[in-house]
Amino acid sequence: MFQFAVCEKFPRNIGSKTYYTINKSNEDIIIIGSSRASHHYVSRLITDSTKFSSYNCGQDGHFFVFSNCVINTLLERYSPKYIIWEVDDNCLTTTSPEQSINDLYPYYNLVYCKNVIDNMGIKQKIKMQSKLYRYNSTLDGLISPFLKVQNFDNGYVPIENLGYKYPTIKNDLIENEVNSDKVKMLKNTLINCIEHDVKIIITSSPKFTISNIKNTVQYKTLIQVCDDYDIPFIDLSGIDLFLRDSTYFKDNVHMNDKGARKYMEYFIPELKKAMNK
Repeated sequence: MFQFAVCEKFPRNIGSKTYYTINKSNEDIIIIGSSRASHHYVSRLITDSTKFSSYNCGQDGHFFVFSNCVINTLLERYSPKYIIWEVDDNCLTTTSPEQSINDLYPYYNLVYCKNVIDNMGIKQKIKMQSKLYRYNSTLDGLISPFLKVQNFDNGYVPIENLGYKYPTIKNDLIENEVNSDKVKMLKNTLINCIEHDVKIIITSSPKFTISNIKNTVQYKTLIQVCDDYDIPFIDLSGIDLFLRDSTYFKDNVHMNDKGARKYMEYFIPELKKAMNK
């Protein structure tokens, strides 16, 4: 199909991230998550410090269910040494956003993707019988990134430090509930990583917000699941330095390049501890 031909020609372009992650990635360390992964983890600095090759497979607007699909589908092909998974605050709630599942439609023939897509309902299952539907659903999203200039480094997508108004700190009220299906999905993904001898590390990077997240049942559930499966959880979301300086941020939940590089000074030592645990 045309989409895959473009991805094959430009496998490391930002428009080919899903394709590259599922079909081409072979690095020791794979970084997974949404925009907070793609903009916050400087893969080159991680490689320089750990001496392991790394690639940032994070994608804007691609959340918890998508990340689960990518991780499990990736493991069908190869086992990286480490997976760093940046999770969003609402990842285990019912109302968390699940955009971009359509990016997985071309991979419907892969077992895990098929199961997740089929669970969207009988109408979706019927639509997926059309290969034209599968591939056309991703055409715009695939081509548009090729039409603009990219600043792209081993998957890391830096946000410029200047040219916008820095954010004002705000209070963020996180939902105090949990979706049992997502908890089950998380557990199954962690088990799959363990069975493939892949060390997965859950992370949460800085935000320019004051929230109730640590008092919510979903946060406590995430902590408990990580403890149950002996999975490291590096939570650096509330580092005081970042809460005192808005110039590290593009908005309240996304750091710019200055912030990401400063964050690496805190994150990489914790990553090394987790890797050696």
